[in-house]
Amino acid sequence: MSVEAQQRDSSGAPPSGPHFEDFSVGQRIATAARRPLEPDGSGTATATAGATTFLGLVTDGGLLPASLLRVLETRWQNFAPVPTDGPVEATFTVIGCRRVLAEHAGSVQWHAQVRDRQGRTVQEGSIEVLLPARSGADGAADPTERAFCSRPWGEALARRLADDEAFRSATATWDGTIGLRAGTDQVQLRVYRGRVIEVAGRTPLGATFTLEAPGQVWTDLMTGPSNDFFRRAMSGDSFTVTGNAYEYLRMSKALMALIDAARALATGTRA
Repeated sequence: MSVEAQQRDSSGAPPSGPHFEDFSVGQRIATAARRPLEPDGSGTATATAGATTFLGLVTDGGLLPASLLRVLETRWQNFAPVPTDGPVEATFTVIGCRRVLAEHAGSVQWHAQVRDRQGRTVQEGSIEVLLPARSGADGAADPTERAFCSRPWGEALARRLADDEAFRSATATWDGTIGLRAGTDQVQLRVYRGRVIEVAGRTPLGATFTLEAPGQVWTDLMTGPSNDFFRRAMSGDSFTVTGNAYEYLRMSKALMALIDAARALATGTRA
């Protein structure tokens, strides 16, 4: 039975609340919790505790009605004692939207950052929920522009890079593969003498080097006001690099051009 069928009321009418199509990657909502949060002394909340905390923020903050939520996955961390003497503010960012073909629904992944009254981050986590969709599997395809590090996104990015003089110049004498990873999504761009000649989930010889970051980091980088990739990479807490570190440093200009092109793809502008 589909999620929409499960959530029809006694009259048989479909749910009238938010649908999958109402959300897009990069969408941000700020809200305040209407009830205090319970601290977790372990430092990392259990899945059940994290789900309870997150759902409290989502439903009490008016972000989504509880009747529409079907939780697929939750991750939650505590960084500091949670204040109980006043409200906390939460910022929600959509970091993933994916249609579920087996159901009349789609999954929406949120990242949340909870701050106390001094602006300090006390809790952070992500939750993926299933929401009813207005259109079924035969509806419009999911947009690829912000499906970061997926193969369709990599193919769209490669088409942009084909006309990018900065990228072609920076890779004119290079033969290698750039890996890009966000969570469980990974794509590899096989580059030869200034051109992306293959886009794949995996290539026979593997990536020369791979850039990896959580979904919220890619979302912030691609939708933020500027290309601050190297500031994030050098901070040590956003991107990690595996593989050939020398080639990664040697391709710094190419990576800046790649990120510029990816940002232009995400915002629908010229690089």
